[in-house]
Formats: sequence, C-alpha cells, structure tokens
Amino acid sequence: MTQVDRYLESVGMFLPEQQKKDILSELSDNIHSRMEDQEALLGRPLTDSEQQDILKDYGHPLSVAGRYRPDSGGLMFGKQLIGPALFSIYIRVLGINMLIAFALQIVLTIALDLPLNEMFSRLTLQAVMQSAVVTLVFVLIQRTAQEHPGRWGWLTGHPDSVNRTPSHPRISPLESALQIVLLAVFLAISYGVLSTPDAGIGPFRLAPIWFSLSAAFLVALSAGMIQSAINLARPDWVRFHAGMQIGFELLSLALICLLLSAGVWVILVAPAGAHPDEQLKLADIVAIINQYFFFGLLISFAISLFQLIQNVRRYRRLSRNG
Repeated sequence: MTQVDRYLESVGMFLPEQQKKDILSELSDNIHSRMEDQEALLGRPLTDSEQQDILKDYGHPLSVAGRYRPDSGGLMFGKQLIGPALFSIYIRVLGINMLIAFALQIVLTIALDLPLNEMFSRLTLQAVMQSAVVTLVFVLIQRTAQEHPGRWGWLTGHPDSVNRTPSHPRISPLESALQIVLLAVFLAISYGVLSTPDAGIGPFRLAPIWFSLSAAFLVALSAGMIQSAINLARPDWVRFHAGMQIGFELLSLALICLLLSAGVWVILVAPAGAHPDEQLKLADIVAIINQYFFFGLLISFAISLFQLIQNVRRYRRLSRNG
C-alpha cells in the first residue's frame, strides 16, 4: 500500500458511505495528477519526501474530509472546536458513553438501594462529566489535526505514513492531554469511593486496607496528572518523563505489595436477620471475589515490574544519548 493509498484510506474513514467512492476517486485523480505534473517538471520520479510534501499540502485527512461534508454540523465556540468530519463520530461516542453511564447509575441505585430522590442529580453529574471528557478528547484530536497536518499515520496503523522521524524524541501532546483527562476521572472516582467508609455493593464492602492506603492512591494519581501537565508544556523532556515513570512504577509495586500482604480485599457485612444458609452462600461469594483480587494483583505486579524494567532501560538509553 502506497502513501497515497494510506492517505485516501484515512480520508475515507470520515466520509459518508454513499459518497465515499466518488469523493475518493476524485481526490485520487487530483493527487496523482499533481504528482505527475511535479515529476514532469523535475524530469524524474518523486522521492518519498516529495510525495509526503504534496500530501501535507492537501492537509490532514480530517480537514480534507470536512471540506466534502460542510453540512454535517460541528462544535463552535468562537472558533471551530470539532469539525464536520469528526462531529458525527463525536455524537455517536458521546451517546454511547451517556447510555453506559446512565445504565451503570441505575444498576448501582438498585444494587446499593440508593435514594431515588438523588438519582436525578447523579445522572446530571454523569452527563456533565461524560460530556466534558468526550468533548475534550475530540477537541484535542481536532486541534492536533489542524496543527500537525502530517501526523495522520495513527488512523491506519502506519505511524510512519507521512511523518518524518524527528531529530529529537518528543512526547505527544495528545497523549499527555488524554492522560490528564483519564487520571482526573480516576482521581474523582477514587476519592468518591475511598472517602466513603462503607463503600461497596449490597452486603460486600471494601476491606480496611483500601482506606489505609487511600492517601497513597490519591497522591500517585495526582503526581501522574502533574507529570502529564509538565509533559504537555515541555514535550521535549523525555528523560524527565522516563524518570517519573520509574518512580510511578516503584510506587505501584509498593502499593501492590501492601495490598497483597493484607490477604483480604473484600469483606462481608451480612444483612440483619439473614438465614445461616444465605450467610454461608455470601461467604463463598466473598472468598471467590478475593481469589480474583489476588490473581489480579499478581498480574498487576508482573505488568508493573515489566514496565519498570522497560522504563529503566529507556532512561539509561536517553542518558547515554544526552
């Protein structure tokens, strides 16, 4: 697959199905015609770099697709935040997220016997959070497309489609921004759960070890947000990023070891007046849940250890390269 084919494939991802074939055919003819004219002018075939320059002149696939669907809507606030090519995808993703969040709230309300009169406020909070997170992610994607018209390889799984290898490694601003958003969501959820002493579902409650380590969890998530914010401001600080990742993985390993040492991660608070047989059944369920936690923590330990080794190697390599 040539660079032009990959470029057209990326544009096609954001075109309406009914018009895709005709639009891509027209765009392909235009691109190849321009390349042929340039080859005739130079008297030789174009190099990969020269082909890349022509594709970059046409613009990011998102921007190109948006020109062919100007009536598909968009999100504006003074300037265009989400273009027409992304807007339909944005609406679908937002709708799916809303449905999942609302369904989860309804299930939790029933399972935890939460007051129904507070359900509207919880659903409203979820709607605001989901809208903010999804909108921010799509705004960042749109901004990246506008500021970096050559960075579209991730759309087709070919990161080198039109990107030149930079002389100095840099951290993707989009990656840093997404990390900030995700860590903020996890921080809010963790704080909400760990600040409630009787957090759990039905008769099942979190064991005391989670609340004993709550401050460490919140500090780790906050440190991750600070690191991502610094990387967003200074994407060239790759060695700082690797060093912080080493510290984060060491903290993760320490927390996992402390959790493993507890031996119990979920406890049973049997309902008043529960039949002995029912209590035995619930106790068996708790034992199974704790087994899953045990193996989950072991897997998490192995992943963190592997990530630690990878980041140490990366830090040493970056240190050698200056």
